[in-house]
Order: sequence, then structure tokens, then C-alpha cells
Amino acid sequence: MLRKFSPALLDALELTQDIAGEQSACLRVLQMLKELNATGRRKLPEDAPTDFLSQRPKPIVINQGEIDRRAWECALLLKLRDELKAGNLSVRYSKRFARLEEFFIDDRRWQDIREDFFRRSGLPSDIKQVPEYLARRLGEAYERFLKTAPSNSYAVVDKDGWRLSAEPTEKLDQEEQDRLAHLKSWLAKHMRHVKLPDLLIEVDNQLGFTRSFLTPAQREEPSPEDICAVLAAVMAHGCNLGVYTMAQLTSDVTYDQLKRIGDWHLTEEAQRSALAELVSAITGP
Repeated sequence: MLRKFSPALLDALELTQDIAGEQSACLRVLQMLKELNATGRRKLPEDAPTDFLSQRPKPIVINQGEIDRRAWECALLLKLRDELKAGNLSVRYSKRFARLEEFFIDDRRWQDIREDFFRRSGLPSDIKQVPEYLARRLGEAYERFLKTAPSNSYAVVDKDGWRLSAEPTEKLDQEEQDRLAHLKSWLAKHMRHVKLPDLLIEVDNQLGFTRSFLTPAQREEPSPEDICAVLAAVMAHGCNLGVYTMAQLTSDVTYDQLKRIGDWHLTEEAQRSALAELVSAITGP
């Protein structure tokens, strides 16, 4: 079963090694396997390399001097898996197994957003000013705490340590309750009625937050179909519908698409990135 889908999988993945220098044994053998799959050859050449094998699978792969093609191929796939987990190999455009450099903003893009980032964050742009900035921020935090400590009923420090208390529930009198009811009624009359999918599409058209859930290749030329699939997956998880139910409700987005996006695209890092886009738009000028 493994060897049935492995040719398509290996053909779709672009594996590279993180360490510069001579090509690793795994990549050399992988190239040979791809050529065998492309030509349809069933028998291994007599000089098929086995230097990628560890001691444990060798007796299974090499039996009485003969190399078992099926065992040789499976051993290579397992070796590739281990090399990916160890970080010796990486997969281009991958969310989990990409090169370390791909997790950072490239220099050209950073130069375009650098000035705006430091302006909006209020952080020092000069690295030499960072220690002084952090020391000043820490000092100001201590001063604020000590200044408000006598009247601070929420956080109190005594001989037993820290004691935190919850704020009491604010009670409204009749007049304030009437004003609140009037405000709710006014908001209900003037509230814009919009469906959730339309709202998400409108926000994405302005901010493009779905780019955080797309692969690097998709970000270069995002298609409406890719964006709609991501939004459907976001609603499936955000509204607690589940991907199966969402697939039944949508005609152009399949269960397999939603499952793949949920497993590989809606990562914690991608969610943080999308949330940062939304918060920045809310708090920005």
C-alpha cells in the first residue's frame, strides 16, 4: 500500500538538505528511486546504493547478497521520514518541515515594513537602545505599582505573599438599566445585518488575513477557490460545525479540502499571524 502512493507523493514534494555541501545519501538514492518510478523499471540496478541503511533494516533489505526492491524502497521512505523529523531535510513550501530561513521575513520585505513596524509598536529601531529601553520600561512598571499599591485592592502583597481578589459586580440602578435598555434597542435597530460568509469575505478583501492560511505558492497568486476553501474551514472550526457538516453545507468545497486545511494550514502560528492582522487593523490609525 505504501509503494502505491509513494511515487505521486515523492513527485509532489521538493526535498532539500539544510546543510550546504555534498548531497546527502538520502537525496541521491531518492533521485534514483524517482527515475525508476518514471521509467517503470521494476528491478534495481546491481549498483543500487545501500549506504543510507542503518544496521537494523539491513538484514531485511539485503538477503543473501540480493537487494529486495520493496524492502529497499520502504527503508528509504522511512529514512526520509526520520531525516525530516531530525531537521536534516526540509520540504519546500511546507508549514512544518520548511527550512528555518523560510520562517522569517526576507530582508527585502522587512526593509519595506521595518519603519512602519517600529513606528506602530513604539519599540526602538536601534539595537543599542534596547537595554536602556527595557530597563526604563521595567522601572516604570515598578514605579506605577508602588505608587498605586496603597489603594490597590485587587493585588495585595503581605507576609503571606500575593493575594488577588476579583472586582465586585457593578450594580445598576433603575435609571441606568433603562438607559442601557434604550441603548440596546437603538443598536438593534441600526445594526447592520450581514451573513457571516459575506462579512468574512469583506474583511478579507480589505486585510487579506487568509494569506496566513495559504501555502507560499498560493500566496503568490491566490485564487478565489483557495480563499473560499480557507474561509469555509475557518467557519467549520470557529462555529464548531466540524468539517463533515460544513462539507455537506457547501457545494464547491469538499470534505478532503476542509480536512487538509484544518490539519496542515490552520496551525497555531498561522492563527497568530491572522489574528495579528485583525488586531492591527482595529487598533491602527
